[in-house]
Amino acid sequence: MNYVKAAVVSVLLVAGCSTPGAQSPGQRRQGPDSLMLWYDEPAQKWTEALPVGNGRLGAMVFGTVEIEQLQLNEDTVWAGKPVERDRAGAHKHLAEARRLIFEGKYAEGQKIMQQEFMGPRLVRGYQTLGDLKLRFAGGQGAADYRRQLDLDRAIASVTYRAGDAIFTREVFSSPVDQCIVVRLSCSKRGRITFDAALSRPADFIVETIAPDRIVMIGQATQAGQHKGVKFEAQLRIIPEGGELKTTDEGLRLENANAATLLIVAGTDYRQDNPSMLCDEYMAGVVGKKYRALRRAHVAEHRRLFRRVALDLGATGAAAARLSE
Repeated sequence: MNYVKAAVVSVLLVAGCSTPGAQSPGQRRQGPDSLMLWYDEPAQKWTEALPVGNGRLGAMVFGTVEIEQLQLNEDTVWAGKPVERDRAGAHKHLAEARRLIFEGKYAEGQKIMQQEFMGPRLVRGYQTLGDLKLRFAGGQGAADYRRQLDLDRAIASVTYRAGDAIFTREVFSSPVDQCIVVRLSCSKRGRITFDAALSRPADFIVETIAPDRIVMIGQATQAGQHKGVKFEAQLRIIPEGGELKTTDEGLRLENANAATLLIVAGTDYRQDNPSMLCDEYMAGVVGKKYRALRRAHVAEHRRLFRRVALDLGATGAAAARLSE
């Protein structure tokens, strides 16, 4: 995961925006459900994934049938310490830097700015929290695929048919419970089977805590140096039926009717002990039913999202007449 991309998605999640990429969306329905973006294929790259977020905690949802990927973000995962970059006498070089830029000599002007104003070029960067990957069984030959983002509810979802069963996934990041929630369901009982694992590019260790939890901890660095925040992410699986067991990579749920996955995360930026913070988040959410989590999330999102409306004017035949 490119760390610049991670920073971009953090901004988008705070702003409540969507970046579906170059794919063409399906038709938007009229009325209350008009703010629906949908696609008939999974995301092939990061910029096509669908974002969910609550301003602090977010995910990019790829929607692949057999291997789902949620690229996770927490807004304080930064490498390195704050760096003092003010340099005495730097103002003496400003006129020369401006002259070079105005003459189109951008590289020369940038070099002066970096050397005389900002010092070393190395910038401590924002980083992805990591990835949740779900490997599903029984998705071969899937049909009637649909991936969508409901902007009015801030819920990303995937549906497809495999054999005689319809599989559904829903993902949202609750601003009420400070938790990413993933719901897996099927029209036929006993058809939900998957493996779950947490990882990130570097600087982490993962521990599977029987019977239902994965914990990922680490400290963000820049190329192994410049230690930044300490972080922790926890995944908890709440099955409905089936058998949940540990594996070498994480957790495996077999032959369940449905499952709810809860993801919480924190760093020592806001609290000295990110583990304690995650435990508090998880304790506050683990006893709640999925419908209650979803209902509270949608209500709080709509309280903010529906404060304003954007009217772009006439559409269809009326717009055609206006353009004549």
